[in-house]
Amino acid sequence: MNDFKDKIEKFLEAVEIVTNSFINRIKEKNSSVHIYTHLDADGLSSGAILGKALFREKIPFQITVLRQLEKEEIIKISKKVKEFNNFI
Repeated sequence: MNDFKDKIEKFLEAVEIVTNSFINRIKEKNSSVHIYTHLDADGLSSGAILGKALFREKIPFQITVLRQLEKEEIIKISKKVKEFNNFI
């Protein structure tokens, strides 16, 4: 059981490092984040959770809700990502 607990602790440490790195990068560039989600319960709730986390960090964001994440939408998103570099 100790091995499992150690793995969880290492995982949480890694998540914290990545989170801090992401937040610092966005704040240093003084940029915003675009969140794409889809129109179902888990999509709406995950988009809201991410939006609230960014709001708490005072990072500007926009949430776009899609009916379906289809190929055409992915192509549009990828073009925007090349311009702005920040999306979730």
